Amino acid sequence: MGDHGLQLSQMASQEPEDLELVEVPKVGMSFPSIEDAFDMVQKYAFSVGFGFVKFSHSTNKAGICVYHKFACHKGGTRKERNYKRERKRPVARTNCPAKVNLAQREGGRWKITQVNVEHNHDMDPRNSRFLNAHRTVPSLLKRRFEMFDATGVKMSKVIRAVTAEAGGPENMPCLPRDCRNYVDKARRERFGGVDAEALYILFTRMQKIFDV
Repeated sequence: MGDHGLQLSQMASQEPEDLELVEVPKVGMSFPSIEDAFDMVQKYAFSVGFGFVKFSHSTNKAGICVYHKFACHKGGTRKERNYKRERKRPVARTNCPAKVNLAQREGGRWKITQVNVEHNHDMDPRNSRFLNAHRTVPSLLKRRFEMFDATGVKMSKVIRAVTAEAGGPENMPCLPRDCRNYVDKARRERFGGVDAEALYILFTRMQKIFDV
């Protein structure tokens, strides 16, 4: 249990890396795969205080993807709709121009063709781990959530336990709602897409009644 807490703390308590130690995306950089390219630019984004998203891509006549655009998570604008009530939350997107464009060259390698690292919004590296682009539920937590959920333990108790093991919410690699969303998804898969929540509640009640 203590080892698990240590692993969680190590996964999430990493401070944003020093800019001098993180490579800034530059035109001409080459990568063996688009995944390697995305990992590299995402590490840079984390160190600065924003997140890249896979914004768009295009394919050739053979249907092979040959172009990718990574954009700041605040890039683009929200489409205007007719709302009957005013929005209570501010619009997150700011049409930020920051981007990294890549094209596939001969040999299958991906090369950066355009870079813009200028933003039109504030950034704080200390908040990087709260951004959707960087939040993740590690495999270690997934296995524990599935195990306890299958035995009927309330997820709120499990989340409190793993948060305490990690040394507090500031050391968690994800938010409580990320954990609950993962468990809900795992339940749907486990119960074949039926109303997993209702079926789970019924199952736990039956356990209590028959002391299974």
